[in-house]
Amino acid sequence: MPMTRSGIALLLLLPAAACTPGARASPPAGPAPAPDPYEACGSREDAEVCAAEVERAALARSGGRARRSGGRLEIAAAGGRVIPLANDTTEGERYVRYRYREYLEEIGYHLVEVGFYEGGGFVLVSAATGDETHLHGSPVVSPDRARFVAVSVDLVAGYDPNGIQVWRLTGAGPRLEWGVDG
Repeated sequence: MPMTRSGIALLLLLPAAACTPGARASPPAGPAPAPDPYEACGSREDAEVCAAEVERAALARSGGRARRSGGRLEIAAAGGRVIPLANDTTEGERYVRYRYREYLEEIGYHLVEVGFYEGGGFVLVSAATGDETHLHGSPVVSPDRARFVAVSVDLVAGYDPNGIQVWRLTGAGPRLEWGVDG
């Protein structure tokens, strides 16, 4: 059975968690990583309709922390500050589309999927400061919540980087601790 990105990330984080003082390198006791939300659409032909449905559900689960207003995604940060992420559907290099994925309560960040004209990535938006951290792939948080890993594999098209990033969560925000480009 092929290994998922979440499975690869978990294998990478277990040894990293052991490097944290007081941490144990044991498998997490909690539930397995959530399935890919796009699997809920099944074999639906229209990917845009599916993506909009997935985002609507994620926004509803955000508890008012995020909302969409047309082509603009708005994320609430502390102190009433609103972080706007505006889509630009101009064909070519300017194209960018933001889709809200979830609020990662265990680390206090919103996860936003970013689509470019070719390729994409993810952005973490701090609920406390509104600061943005750009990632290669969707993060998988370590059992001790001190780190997360982001993995990206695009061996065919070559639009996205091939790499692994291990980030350490600090009071000043995520800091890239280790990475390798494929």
